[in-house]
Amino acid sequence: MKAGDILVSQWGYEQTNVSFYEVIKATPKTVELAKIEKRTTPTAFMQFDAMPLPGTHQGEKFRRRVLTCSSVPSCRITDYEYAYLWDGKPAHGTSYA
Repeated sequence: MKAGDILVSQWGYEQTNVSFYEVIKATPKTVELAKIEKRTTPTAFMQFDAMPLPGTHQGEKFRRRVLTCSSVPSCRITDYEYAYLWDGKPAHGTSYA
């Protein structure tokens, strides 16, 4: 990973949340990330596509270890959320009630 790369996570239980993160700094083993805003477009009832808005940092920057156990670079964000290198395509999400 390198500075400027975007990571995406799609996570949730009764709905699919979508979050994007921008790489601020990178070393071979760690990255400094900032959560960024997204633009959503409704696609169906309680469904949407999301695209990242680079440079729109939210909250504090944080550091994570780069995981190399899959073919796509990733990071563990929390116990329940992993973010993967974004492929440039809209990320699909759902909402609940």
